[in-house]
Order: sequence, then structure tokens, then C-alpha cells
Amino acid sequence: MSYLFLVLFYTAIMILIYRVSLKDKPMHGFSRVYLIACAILPLLIPFLRLPEFVQKNMPLAEGFEIGLQEMIVKATPETIGQVPGLGKWLWLGYGLVSGCLIALTLRKIVKLLGLVRGSNKVDRGGYILVTDCGFGPGSFGRYILIPGAETDPVIIEHELAHIQHKHTFDILFINLVQALCWPNLLLLWIKKELQAVHEFQADSKVTVSKVAYSHLLLSTVFNTNCLPVMHSFIIHPIKRRIVMLQKREKTSPAKTALILGSAICLFLSTAVVLQSNAQNARKGSKAADKTTQDEKPIDGKIDQMPDCKYDLPKFLGDNIKYPDGARAKGIEGKVIVRFVVNKTGKIVDPVILRSPDTTLSAEALRVVNMMPPWVPGKSKGKKVSVYFTLPISFKLK
Repeated sequence: MSYLFLVLFYTAIMILIYRVSLKDKPMHGFSRVYLIACAILPLLIPFLRLPEFVQKNMPLAEGFEIGLQEMIVKATPETIGQVPGLGKWLWLGYGLVSGCLIALTLRKIVKLLGLVRGSNKVDRGGYILVTDCGFGPGSFGRYILIPGAETDPVIIEHELAHIQHKHTFDILFINLVQALCWPNLLLLWIKKELQAVHEFQADSKVTVSKVAYSHLLLSTVFNTNCLPVMHSFIIHPIKRRIVMLQKREKTSPAKTALILGSAICLFLSTAVVLQSNAQNARKGSKAADKTTQDEKPIDGKIDQMPDCKYDLPKFLGDNIKYPDGARAKGIEGKVIVRFVVNKTGKIVDPVILRSPDTTLSAEALRVVNMMPPWVPGKSKGKKVSVYFTLPISFKLK
């Protein structure tokens, strides 16, 4: 769930950057690449971290470190080896939705290709003209579809630009990403905007006068019949296309690229640093291997130890569950969690120092994040942040 939230958040940030820096700017090639990046980068950014040698030199918050008693989580005998329930069905449902979306796209493509096979075709070298098909004007791949027998050279010039720029591959790619990442509804906006940019780019290649071309757009807006996977000669809103025609001579690529580049660098660097901080526990790894109930603070100067004011072992025992996925795969081992009891007593910055499996790590972090506030520790009469390391052993038997 946290990964999905991050993907949606990063997608929204990239769309915001686009709307501020690129939307309705006559930099169509750059806009096209950026919109495709909006669909892909948010899937990868959550995994980005600073290099390990940088993380080792990142300072930790001021405080002391204390080891807690090891917590042992055992899978009950009757549940060992059982197939996960809810998680399995959730993944199955997710896969079914993705499969249906892919099948729907393939069905549209097959329908379009069947229409092409049953129509008049003329190979003109750079493209194949399909006439009397009842659909169009529009294009798909190397095909230019015209509904009747008559062809307009200006429309052919426009659709040929789609073919030369290989816009069909962009749409097919976005459809695939939508099918695999269907919970990200922002992809619908990205696809719609990408199609609009395709039209702007094709419009910019037409050599007829702007006035004549605008009249052509308006005269054909109500006489177009297209299939969903086609590039339609008329795509709404028509007003944007006509306005973009007037912006051909007003391009300032250097300024726009500088603003966009600065925004992207700031966005990526902030995301990477924040994600690296969440994983930065290198300086405490040595102390984590010495976790015993009687271990003292590192420098022994804590006057008042943090106090959780409740039975911590019981709290952990009541809330930690052996992950179904790890149990079904026979995964067991020790997870070492490091967290901070800060100066206000809140449990903050939990990180995994060592773990045999990500599902065990997720369960350990989930429970640590549930822990109620403690009474903060004191040193020389002042409240201080204190690091704790908690070893949790997951055992199947």
C-alpha cells in the first residue's frame, strides 16, 4: 500500500511540474518524452537510494542506543505451510483486471486490423492508404484510414507525421502500462495529454497556411468516426490545437528547459535523500548485533531511561503476526529493527538493520509503527533522543 501511495504521489508531482513548465508550450518532442517518463519514473523512484558510501557518512540524530530483549514469533503448527488466503486472492484479482485490460486493447487492435483487411489498400511507400473503410480520417501504425474514396492531401500530410514520429508505439506502450498499473488513475490523464501532444506535433508539420488549416479542422470536427486505438485527425478540444498553431514562432526552449530541468533535479534529489534517510542505519549496525536485555547505553550517561509504561513484550506478542507469504514459502529468521524514542516520547524513524525477507521486514515495521508513545529519556536533566534496537525472530517450529 505504501508503494502504491508513493507511485501516485510521485506521478502527481511530475504532472504538476508538466502543467507549470510544459503544458501548451510549442516543445512537442520534449513534452512527449516527459509524459512517457511520467508513466514510468514514478514506478522506479521509490527504489532509488543514495550510494552506500554516502549513506555511511550521513550523520545520525543526536542520542543514545539501547538494545531490547529479543522477541520470538512462532507460526502455529496447524497453519505452517498453508497457502496464504487474502493476499493470494488480492494478487489473483489484480492479475485478472490487468489481463482483462490487455485483452480489451488486443481486441480493439484485432478489430482495426480486420477492418483494414476488408478495405481498399494502396501502398505508397512511407504509408499504406486505406480508403472506403467507414472510419477515419486517422492513422494506426503505417496505415492511414480514410472513411470514403476521396482524400485530402493536408489530412494525409498530418497523418503521415504521426507515422513518421511513431506515435502509435507511444499509445500502445501507455495502454500496456495502464493495464499493468491500473490502480494509478493518473495514467488516464497522462494518456489523454500525450494524445493531444501527438496532434500538436503532427499539426506543426503541415505546410498549409494556419488559417486554412484551422478552417479544415473546424469543418471536419463533426464528421470523424474512429476506433479507440487510432490517431484521429480530429481530437478534442479543438481550441487547443488551433491555439497551438499560433505558437509556432514563439518558442523559448532554453528557458523552458532550464525551469523544467531545475524542477526535476530538485524533485528527484529530494525524493532520493528522503528515502535514503529512511534506510540510514549503518552506524548502528554493530550495536545491533549485541542486543541483549541487560545491554547499557553506549556512553552510559542516561540519567533516566525511556519508559514505555506498558508491557512491551505483551504488546508485541499480541500484535505481531507471522506473514502468510513467508510462512507458505518456509521463510524464517531474525529481523533487527532500529527506532528512535525522540525527545517527546514518540516512536520515529523505524528502519531495518538486518532481515532475511521483505515480508518479515514489513511486519516488523508495521508493529513498531503501532507502538504508543513512551516517556522520553533524560540526560543531565534534559530530554534526549534514544535509539533502540529490537530483534524479532520469526520461527516456523
